[in-house]
Amino acid sequence: MTKRIMGAAAAAMLCVGFSPLRAGMLDLRVGAGLSAANPDAFEQRVKDVSGSTLRAKTFDTYNADVVFRFPGVPVTLGVRYEQANQKRNDAASEWKLNVNNLALLVDWRLINSAVYVGPIVSVGYPWANLKFHDGSNRVDRRIHSNQISYSGGLEAGVYLGPLLIGAEAG
Repeated sequence: MTKRIMGAAAAAMLCVGFSPLRAGMLDLRVGAGLSAANPDAFEQRVKDVSGSTLRAKTFDTYNADVVFRFPGVPVTLGVRYEQANQKRNDAASEWKLNVNNLALLVDWRLINSAVYVGPIVSVGYPWANLKFHDGSNRVDRRIHSNQISYSGGLEAGVYLGPLLIGAEAG
């Protein structure tokens, strides 16, 4: 009977987000990846300006997060700074694009122990720097967005002492 009660209590704590003591409630995270964004609209704008036939591919992305974990609650809040970079050139043309985003993060950890899994969402403010040149045109522009950015996905990871190894998709 005691084993059943202990097992049920352990399962309940896992489901509601009980987490063992770790190095702290503040996570500092860095990440790198590829963006699945469709660059067709960007390519068309560059082509309209220059007549160039440069084609965009995937964007390299980097991020740094500061995330606060609430004790005993399966919700975290944080801030993310992210960059997506791309440089393309051919014989006569080159562009460099650096897209930045400062976002508020919220996640809900359905499993929140030494292993965590759950949905994550972000809302942010993007801006970009674009440099383009070819034989006849030169553009060097800072672009401010009038729209907010947003994302949603699933995150999972494991705490290994004070270290965190995880992944996001979405």
